[in-house]
Amino acid sequence: MSKKLLCLNVEELKCPDKSASYFSNYLPKLCSVFITQTLFDNVNRAMSILSENDLLEIVLSVDYINWFIAVDKQIFQTVNSQLHVRSSHLYFSGAFAPQREPSFQTTWIPVNSIKTESKALSKIINNALLTSPVAKAAIAEIKYLDNEREVATNRQDSLEVLNNVMNSLPPASLFSNGRNSDDALQALFLESKQLEKHIDKLEDKINQCCLALCKSVLDIGIGDRLFTQTNYKNQNREIVVEAVTYYDGTIFVEGPKALQNNTLGKRNETVSIEIVTKHERC
Repeated sequence: MSKKLLCLNVEELKCPDKSASYFSNYLPKLCSVFITQTLFDNVNRAMSILSENDLLEIVLSVDYINWFIAVDKQIFQTVNSQLHVRSSHLYFSGAFAPQREPSFQTTWIPVNSIKTESKALSKIINNALLTSPVAKAAIAEIKYLDNEREVATNRQDSLEVLNNVMNSLPPASLFSNGRNSDDALQALFLESKQLEKHIDKLEDKINQCCLALCKSVLDIGIGDRLFTQTNYKNQNREIVVEAVTYYDGTIFVEGPKALQNNTLGKRNETVSIEIVTKHERC
């Protein structure tokens, strides 16, 4: 079954309650919601109430929303979360307990993006597990391998410089012995080739570790469908996962876009998941 995860951007609301300003530095930037039968039932129930009573909006208190300051930093303070359903779109809002009046909300998404998935629901592990001990151990392994790759790459770059200098040497004369420099040049060439193979193996292993992390923690694997929003204009998109790669502290989940006619687009799109913060990379 297809696996669907909503990853939505969060915006701060102008809240008249001054006591909420205490949390202003900890307001979420992202939220994640898994499309489960519970969410589908809530949307259906709200839509029925809307049509029967000619209302503008239905608001339901829910407990299945996860709020994040960053992708790898979930908010564990109690948040009073709400689902807002209108005739054509829905969104989520929240407030730090004990407050009830929302102080932040997600961007809007079409109701149809939820309703059309009723036949493709499945159980999914919450991506809050990115902060779990299992996830942290996997991320530490990825960081270790990436550091080793960086050392090997720097070594290869230096050897490349030496190799170019050695290659620029003029040939030895008949009266001088150039064997030592020729042997050194051959050794540089062999070590560079060995490092190239070593780097390729490290990159493959890093990508395999990232794929294993996505499968075991986020429950996202090759062939799964991932629903998210772009940073540009918060546009909804759904991709079919084809590859998982890693670069500079970020996992990139790549695949073609799923179109409205249930076909796949020709161009691949990418969803990025930061697992090593910029501060940790410095």
